[in-house]
Amino acid sequence: MCKDFTGRIADCFGYAKRPANLDMPIYRYMKKERFLEMVEKGVNVFAHLSLWEDPYEAFLLRSAISYCHRTGENEEERSLYDEYKFVYGQSWTTNGEESDLLWRANGERGEVVRIQTTIRKLFEIFQTAGGKSGEKARFAEVQMGKVEYVEQREIDRIITDPEFVRSVIRNRDERMRLFFKKRREFAGEEEFRCLFVVQTEDCIDMDTDSNGSLMKFRLDPKAFFDGVLLDPCMGRRECEQLICRTLYRCPDLKIEQSKLFNWPEISVRAEGV
Repeated sequence: MCKDFTGRIADCFGYAKRPANLDMPIYRYMKKERFLEMVEKGVNVFAHLSLWEDPYEAFLLRSAISYCHRTGENEEERSLYDEYKFVYGQSWTTNGEESDLLWRANGERGEVVRIQTTIRKLFEIFQTAGGKSGEKARFAEVQMGKVEYVEQREIDRIITDPEFVRSVIRNRDERMRLFFKKRREFAGEEEFRCLFVVQTEDCIDMDTDSNGSLMKFRLDPKAFFDGVLLDPCMGRRECEQLICRTLYRCPDLKIEQSKLFNWPEISVRAEGV
């Protein structure tokens, strides 16, 4: 790890500093174009949380919660959005079983790829964050953990209960836990979430696109991937092309097509008919 990186890895539910099993497999369903960018350009892209579609996703950023911030004799009103406006995230799942729901939810049929890696390898991509010196990365942190699924009324209570709002404003760890809550309707995702939290605007030019909506991290595709599964509805020719392009960069990688929709060849011998 680069010596100037002071970010921390933390599971928000029960671990003091890091998940108990850093080598636990995690999986991510994505569009094939994004996968090829990872393979051929060595880039892993995190999206600003404002781009996530679910209106209750990262509800802390979408809320109108504000508070008075005092610096010396000066006092100003500051919103929680201002404090966390540079938060970039990526969603994974801990479910190693194939999910037709996730195949369908992450792109057009036949256009999705599922990658496999570990928590440790995901965290390692942040080692070079902030350039060669790592100077800018001193103002960022990494938060990882499983998502907790709750009823929508609990989220509504969180953002409307004055006493809870006051406790959230006083306790930064409590605020971070809120980024790992999601409505129960999405529980089938079994999401493992990774957040990169930039604590100062000076960091925003690290590796972002022109409007700051995407944060890009370098990775070594040969080391990062532990397995790749192609959409069960992907055409044969497209599968072959994708496999060839992947193996050209990662010759030892296990890549195959899902057999989710394959019809088994069953031999039945009927006697006495």
